[in-house]
Amino acid sequence: MDETVEEVGGPSCVAEDFATGPALEELPLAWVEADPSWNCRAPYVEAEVQRAVERYRHEPMLHPPSVVRLGERRFQLVTGFLRFEVMRRLGDELGWFRVVEGDEEDRLLWNLGENTARRDLTGYELVERVWMLHSRGVSKPRLLRACGFKIRYLNRLLFIRRRAHPELYEAFRTNPSLSVARMARLCTHEPAEQVEEYRKSEAWLARAAEVEQGYAERLEDAEGAGGEEGAEVRRPKRRRRRLPSRDHVRRLLAVHEKCSHLDPNYRRGVVASLRHLLYGEPLPERASASGD
Repeated sequence: MDETVEEVGGPSCVAEDFATGPALEELPLAWVEADPSWNCRAPYVEAEVQRAVERYRHEPMLHPPSVVRLGERRFQLVTGFLRFEVMRRLGDELGWFRVVEGDEEDRLLWNLGENTARRDLTGYELVERVWMLHSRGVSKPRLLRACGFKIRYLNRLLFIRRRAHPELYEAFRTNPSLSVARMARLCTHEPAEQVEEYRKSEAWLARAAEVEQGYAERLEDAEGAGGEEGAEVRRPKRRRRRLPSRDHVRRLLAVHEKCSHLDPNYRRGVVASLRHLLYGEPLPERASASGD
């Protein structure tokens, strides 16, 4: 997604779902049907797939895809389309999956919820899927629970889909710089005026980019000149990376210690890492040697 999403959920909501989720099952990949139309984001491009393949050659897949049972030896992929493609590219015949139960709306909501949690959707994809579910009769409270939005953000998404001029909405689909916030502001104009206002805003953004580029070049010249002019240039301060709060780490530790259905190796590693953050206990030899 292209901006910070206003959330109502938090770590406790995610942890509760994680702790009470279904057990994992090892299934043949040939039993799983992966229909890309179920995924609310656009199909992954080859470069994305290749990066994921290289990543999972060296790292374990900690979050398995989710499937729903359709019948004897038939399952439908609900979430984790990229991870499933990685399994196939790596030549796996068997894989671990979370087998969930629910109707068609449940499956669509699970897919939307995972993609919004991962910030994987463009504004257009988010608006389209939320509008489709709302048109099917899915209530706003149910959408809020699935995605963790605040009601004002959800209303903004629905407002864009109802109000946007068709030409502006097509630009929303193709222009990655056209965010949800910009679209909501443009849609406050009359439909006949929206396209013209969009073109004006694009011209101002292009002008701003030119000004910023010129300012950056002047900064570089000043740094290279030295003397009094160069001494006046202030470099931005480096900020330390913030660690999660101790209360949050304690909650995560309590959840993972209770999750008996998790993969033992994954669970052992997470618990050891969390105890290291909390109490300074040494990491297992394999984990401490794998990185800093």
